[in-house]
Amino acid sequence: MSERIEKLRFAVEQGEKCQAEHLESIPYRAGAGNEVVWEGIVEVFKVTGIPNVAKCFAWDFNDGTEDRVATVLKKPPVHSVKDAVTFWLGYLGHSQGVKVSDPH
Repeated sequence: MSERIEKLRFAVEQGEKCQAEHLESIPYRAGAGNEVVWEGIVEVFKVTGIPNVAKCFAWDFNDGTEDRVATVLKKPPVHSVKDAVTFWLGYLGHSQGVKVSDPH
């Protein structure tokens, strides 16, 4: 497992208080018209220890000052990578359903 994926797994486990196992990496680009709003690799983790939740999406990004990690649980209204990134972008990382952490 790469250092990046391990860092994200740790962020999922610490932020969501669960156990996480990496499943896959999904490239994703979110845009508005011709503008790319966010582009990166979203990691999908199988999670255990959270009632009624089986997966979590996680990715790293830079907020303009420092490297950060976002985690979003796969639970309504989030059903896909697209939903997770859209949810995060819509709430700018400050929603109850989105965890943003310092990876250090």
